Amino acid sequence: MSLMCGVNVPHRVKVMTMRMYSVANMGLHIACQEEVLDTRVQRAVRNMLYLEGQVVCSAAPDIRLFFRHGGNSDEMRIPDNAREIYSSPALRVSTNDEISCVIAKGAYFHLDLVHGAGTAFIHADFWDNPFKTIQECFVLSLLWLFHPHALYSIHANCLERDGMGIIFVGTSGSGKSTAGFSLIRRGWNYLSDDVNLIRSVQGEMEILAFQKGYSIDPDVVSHYPEIGAYLDAASPNGRKRILDMGVIYPEQFTCRTVPKMILFPEIVSQENSILAPIDRTMALVRLVENSGGIMVNRAMAAAQMETLRRLVHQTDCYHLMCGRDVLEHPEDFPNQLGHFHLQKMYAQILQ
Repeated sequence: MSLMCGVNVPHRVKVMTMRMYSVANMGLHIACQEEVLDTRVQRAVRNMLYLEGQVVCSAAPDIRLFFRHGGNSDEMRIPDNAREIYSSPALRVSTNDEISCVIAKGAYFHLDLVHGAGTAFIHADFWDNPFKTIQECFVLSLLWLFHPHALYSIHANCLERDGMGIIFVGTSGSGKSTAGFSLIRRGWNYLSDDVNLIRSVQGEMEILAFQKGYSIDPDVVSHYPEIGAYLDAASPNGRKRILDMGVIYPEQFTCRTVPKMILFPEIVSQENSILAPIDRTMALVRLVENSGGIMVNRAMAAAQMETLRRLVHQTDCYHLMCGRDVLEHPEDFPNQLGHFHLQKMYAQILQ
């Protein structure tokens, strides 16, 4: 094995390109076997992830990914003691807590969690996958490599205003994206809609934007006419479309915030929306359910649970029951929710 800017590469494989990025104050080195592959990989990285810019390839990296063509059966073999933890028609993930494998059509990501390094064997037909599948391969691979650095993910929509971070946590269809988008239209700053990162900074929990793209149901375009043209050109995510928020609201992106409030939205069959406090034990349970599947890493489960526990104790937690007012008039969500309630809690938090 040869060492090139911190990426372990077999002697017989010639590396043509090497780039280093910064994410969450960590160095991410991406090496590619040749320039055509590099062009596709770098385009995917820029389109899918919020990174903190390209930096000079000098210091030893924290995370390393090497992309190469093809791969034989021995190189792409899943460890015998690995257990499959996720499977869908598009994607499979297996792990033995030291090695994780992310597999999709035309791609095999072999991730060494101990050394923070991975090799992605890419075939030409990988790029024929839907945008969402390609994005999940990149995102899941990096999330596995983040684990040893006490950096975890959460499936949530995160917003910020005047230094106050608010997290909408919930599964697809819970109303978190619609509720969040209505606040963005009112001037709130946004981080990531789907995958944000959590870390501790000097004892305080911090949220960082990670995955680009904002999922919006096409049915809401009648309420938000300004996004109609953007939806037509957006990539699909099942029924929803993935909007590039940087094009629509370029001045409202923020890369990090300190969370002060967690809202757990749920669509309910009642006329008006209601906001009710929930206890921290229930909030922790719901956070675990939406922590991106990373609890399956048994060796790091205790550290992740402690991170989520501290996040809950740093925030005020509420159950947001989204009634028909949100579904029928989402553009008025801040008022229908009772902007009074948000303002009241907002004032209490800042006291």
